Amino acid sequence: MARQHARTMIIAGAVAATVAGALVVPSAAGAAAAKGIPHVSVHLGKGVSTSRTHLYPGRVTFDVHSSKGQNSLQLASLAKGYSLAQASQDIGKAFGGDVTAVRTVDKLIHFKGGAAASPKHPGHVTVYLSAGTYYLVNQNTNKAKTITVSGKAVNRKTVRTNSRITMLTYGFDSLPRLHRSGTMRLNNISDQPHFLVLVHIKPSTTNKQLMKAFQSESDSQPKFVLKGEVDSAILSPYKTQAFTYKLPAGTYVMACFWPDDDTGMPHAAMGMFKKVVLY
Repeated sequence: MARQHARTMIIAGAVAATVAGALVVPSAAGAAAAKGIPHVSVHLGKGVSTSRTHLYPGRVTFDVHSSKGQNSLQLASLAKGYSLAQASQDIGKAFGGDVTAVRTVDKLIHFKGGAAASPKHPGHVTVYLSAGTYYLVNQNTNKAKTITVSGKAVNRKTVRTNSRITMLTYGFDSLPRLHRSGTMRLNNISDQPHFLVLVHIKPSTTNKQLMKAFQSESDSQPKFVLKGEVDSAILSPYKTQAFTYKLPAGTYVMACFWPDDDTGMPHAAMGMFKKVVLY
């Protein structure tokens, strides 16, 4: 199970409450009247296409569309002098347990989040982008496209959310009940990258069963897994995103499969998971 989810997060090529909240991030525009958030359409297929290639710094919403099957968008930028080829190679090593590669990736790739989409269900994600060049990567095909952010930062309106989850160093903070659909505010307040996987499970599933599955090398699906799952994209330390989702009501497990910077193990296999109810 751990191996299965880890593979989906490789980029080759390229305290919580269930009440209304907002994606609040710094803006350099001070007290000026807030403007609307610009939307960028991203189409994921054999390649990656976007409706815009330039933005001013500030909040932006990416509307993600998939032409065939489910595809996942990852937003990221790279440290100066670090290439996509190097990033691809290091991420592969990182998910193989190479601690040196994990630390390199953690330091040199700045993960901004993302969203999944299928032909009938587009995804939407809102993030804050400062000036720089960003890669929009289709994690399923390893294709990427760049978008440039430059100019004066714009003070833009906040995004209303109805659920929140905070990712800690080795755990999650949330209320025991979350909405089954809407817009999720996801914060990473740890010193390592994380991503969220919400998996629908049988209510009787124990933590012991979950730990056994997360530590397993098997690719087979555990019998306690039910239909219904959503993955967020990767978030670097101290980053926030707001993404839309829709899931069946029931019991879920929150987990992160990012490789640890001390052990190389997926965080879930080290105990980074928590059961929650969606209603």
